[in-house]
Amino acid sequence: ISNQGDEGLPWNISAIDGTSPTRDRYPLVRALAGEAEVRTELVTMVDGIEQVWDVEARPMRGPNGEIFGAVAICHEVGAERERERTDAGRRAFIDSMLHSSTDAVIAVDDEYVIQYTNRTATELFPGIGHGTQLLDQPTDIASVDGEPPTAANLPLQRALEGEEDVHAEIVLGGASDGLTVSVVANPIVTDDGHVVGAVGVYRDVSAERLADERVAGDTGDVVEA
Repeated sequence: ISNQGDEGLPWNISAIDGTSPTRDRYPLVRALAGEAEVRTELVTMVDGIEQVWDVEARPMRGPNGEIFGAVAICHEVGAERERERTDAGRRAFIDSMLHSSTDAVIAVDDEYVIQYTNRTATELFPGIGHGTQLLDQPTDIASVDGEPPTAANLPLQRALEGEEDVHAEIVLGGASDGLTVSVVANPIVTDDGHVVGAVGVYRDVSAERLADERVAGDTGDVVEA
């Protein structure tokens, strides 16, 4: 564009950086005025179709530094922004649903670092949260299916190894000492088959187990651990 051009704006620009367009805010005009690097967002409207553009503009200078024109690079980002809005809405919906669940949900990456917990999980396992590195032999788990916790029997670890529908029952120690929790864990797998994490759903079944023990005691049955 030459700095001797038309005094108006392109007819199809409906907004610049979210407000009504004016000539002095148009990126090429700003570049022609000497701004070294102009970065802005334009919205165009053609035949009722809106498009959003990320625009970078710079002045073009001659051998002596004089400005003789300007150049702009435009990247259409409307579809990308719409995907981001859709993804954000989907995440908000899922978060709301999981936070309302009475079951605890914990998701870890392939390094056994927590990437997601819902409200029930933080209540059931005090002190954990996003970024917590879980241990192969956690001190807050007293037993897994009646055995000491190890990397070989922890539900999330088994799921990280690719095992699906891992069912286990754990007895908690630490701050939640004595609680019995039923667990179902599954790997998080990409479309090409790579395990990138695991998710576990935990339900407090302490009351149910206590009721089972009482019934067994009343009938004289022996309850195995």
